[in-house]
Amino acid sequence: MKSHHLFLSVLLATFLCSSAPVYAESAKITSDKMLVDKETNIMKLLGNVFALRQATGGTLRAEELELTRSKETDQLTYGKAEGKVVLHEELDIVLCEYLNFDDSSKIAILQGDVFVTTGEIFLKGHKLRYNYEEEKGRLYAKSQGETEASFYREKPDKNGNRMPINAWAKEIIINRPLGKLTLQGGVRILDESDGSTMNAERMDVYLNKDESLKEIVADGNFQMEQPGRSAKSNRAILDYITEIITLTGNAYLKEVGEAAVQSQRIEMHMDSEKGMLKGEDKKQVTVELEF
Repeated sequence: MKSHHLFLSVLLATFLCSSAPVYAESAKITSDKMLVDKETNIMKLLGNVFALRQATGGTLRAEELELTRSKETDQLTYGKAEGKVVLHEELDIVLCEYLNFDDSSKIAILQGDVFVTTGEIFLKGHKLRYNYEEEKGRLYAKSQGETEASFYREKPDKNGNRMPINAWAKEIIINRPLGKLTLQGGVRILDESDGSTMNAERMDVYLNKDESLKEIVADGNFQMEQPGRSAKSNRAILDYITEIITLTGNAYLKEVGEAAVQSQRIEMHMDSEKGMLKGEDKKQVTVELEF
């Protein structure tokens, strides 16, 4: 993924945390009202809160902001923002209704219409729990809803456009060190470049360093519909570098005007117009003919 901090840089923890003992040295904050409790070392800012991270130009907006510092070290240990929270730094943008972090656990929680983007990846959900030290997290949907994700191939389509690949799932697991997003629970994908759709129980999405799509590994009742072609298998590997799709386990492929092929392994071009590469099975390859 990109060298700048995905999610981490736009979370409240890193936006305001600083080794400096003075608030203004990490961020300049304004609000309609400010309350400071010297006994607890808690500062509350109320109404039209605006924070500017002076080192980077990043901004935070919210209706309320609360910050707690350690009496021993004067380090920021806990913070929360509420009401139309907006964080913006470079291409990173975070929107939510509520956000907090606890530096003792290194956990940040965002909740309520969560939207996160780095300019290449777009995520939507109801609640995000993120460990900003390990750079791992989980995005949840509402009880009857879905999370959403969008990402892009590195190469443009035939018309020179980079159209999004949109995905929906019950939850998304984020693993930034591996450059990986795992979509789980009723996963659906729509590739707007060619109108193809995919379904599976789980899909692992692997990203390049520039956050473009590298590979998708789908497991559990994989199905794919493309113009002029249908496919299904137990597992599928979609390599967006070689543009080859490999179906394994009860693989099935049917192309318009061609015989259907059943095999334990089928390789085919990602472009449906280029067709199948090969179908392999040590025991048997079944071909269905239409008369």
